[in-house]
Amino acid sequence: TDLAVADKAYEVELYEKGKFRSATSVSWSQPELNVKKEKMVGFPLSYEERQAYFGEDISHIFSVKVFEWKDLRSD
Repeated sequence: TDLAVADKAYEVELYEKGKFRSATSVSWSQPELNVKKEKMVGFPLSYEERQAYFGEDISHIFSVKVFEWKDLRSD
């Protein structure tokens, strides 16, 4: 949250072994930034993935990219 700007939407992209898998967005209010509030984002998992990954370190499988969301429709 150190670089985040209040009330701006940020895109969070999930990659599985380097391949794009899913995306969601997140934003913070100014009070949340003041206290360095962390936000959890979720992505869908299949039943098989939940069974296999539960309690495991999956950092070598999944990665994320976060960037400021831009509405391309407004250009």
